[in-house]
Amino acid sequence: MAGALALKSAGVPILDVVRIMKLAANLRGNSSTVLRFHVDNQAMAAVIRSGRNPTMRHLSRTHGISISWLHEQCREDDIEMRYITTTLMAADIYTKAFQDAVKWNNLCEQINLIEPSALSLPHIHALHSLVLSESTVITAKKVLTAQNLMPDELEEWNTSFGWHERDQLHYFVVREPKLYRTMKDGWDTKFGKRTTWLKNSTGWVCAERHANWQSLQNPRKPITEWIERAVFVFELSIASQQSQNIEFVAAALDQRKIDISFCNAVTWHDMLVDQGLISNTYDHPLFEIACSVCDMVNVKWSIDEDSVDTVEAVNLGAKGVYASLIDTLVIILHAHKAELQVINQAHVSLNAYSN
Repeated sequence: MAGALALKSAGVPILDVVRIMKLAANLRGNSSTVLRFHVDNQAMAAVIRSGRNPTMRHLSRTHGISISWLHEQCREDDIEMRYITTTLMAADIYTKAFQDAVKWNNLCEQINLIEPSALSLPHIHALHSLVLSESTVITAKKVLTAQNLMPDELEEWNTSFGWHERDQLHYFVVREPKLYRTMKDGWDTKFGKRTTWLKNSTGWVCAERHANWQSLQNPRKPITEWIERAVFVFELSIASQQSQNIEFVAAALDQRKIDISFCNAVTWHDMLVDQGLISNTYDHPLFEIACSVCDMVNVKWSIDEDSVDTVEAVNLGAKGVYASLIDTLVIILHAHKAELQVINQAHVSLNAYSN
């Protein structure tokens, strides 16, 4: 109904206005005007393309909509019907109610309802270019959707919305996310690394890579800008070879806590905290300090390219140790002593070492 009304009341009349203006200006040559008629409903596109809708024969009688007229109009050379995703359908601002300020502002930008000062913002021009580049002409029997549905690094992955599995990864494809996503409750708690891809008006952006999402202050923090779609990739916190090495160390420790130098541990923690992961690639400015930490606990870093050990200092919150630390060798700092031990499921369940 909305498409038929728009084409009848605005689309076809504006083409007549353009033809009159061309005749008045005495324009000659091969210039032509094409009206791009965007639709986001594949069923509607199929009906207009075929000119038949046997399941809804009452449309002309009850709504005054002529399917044959729409079919004839879209067959003309000056009207081009194109398919576009719902996230880029600017007409939604006229037909739907919105309580989300981010989506509302995005739709206002799509129809150029903005402040004059915003005309110079690069994302405004990128948004209009995105509408043209993401739409596809509807000509064949099947509607072909846009191709830029995944980042280049994830080109061969499943593009449908929802949870998917690939090798040792879980990933979640979301349309217009409002929050960062986490793993579902009850799933494998070792998937503690998160990589987030966000697609805005300028294209795909990697917002975070291999982040310890369980240690973040707010792992489900809100997304304040308009995002067309997102991909949240969760991977194992440790590789299989590292897990075997840690299990060997844990067996050697025989579940005992080993006291280590408290002064050194506190000093190194203050230097490494909030510095992120430090790997044994020799190019990190804190590499030597991390080596000293490993030497103190008599642990050698892995030199296998497939399994690179890392050192990181964090402050535990009210929930204590988190699930991605399971089977990890850690140094726990108490009020007057430091201990070396391996974190297990019991520590997580009991919220051990909570502040």
